[in-house]
Amino acid sequence: MNFIGCNLASPAGAALFSVSQWLFTAILALSAICGAIAMASPKRFQALAVYSARWIDTEGIGKWLDRRIDVDDYVLRHPRAFGAIATLSAVYLAYRLAG
Repeated sequence: MNFIGCNLASPAGAALFSVSQWLFTAILALSAICGAIAMASPKRFQALAVYSARWIDTEGIGKWLDRRIDVDDYVLRHPRAFGAIATLSAVYLAYRLAG
């Protein structure tokens, strides 16, 4: 059986299905809670909507995430370690994806 193009019989497929079920259940529960608040207390729902519509400034974290990390110096100083990591990663991924 396939789910979003992933075989559910494989461990990766089962994990993807489990995560998607959990996410779907969490979104449904959040929707039910918001709906109950809207029915029980429209004023509180309006306050919740105003609170959740606040702008969150991400400029500081964006600058931190956009900083330059120079890995070339490390790779050039340690070519065998980098080559071993790259080769082992490729072999492992090929093995796992082959089935």
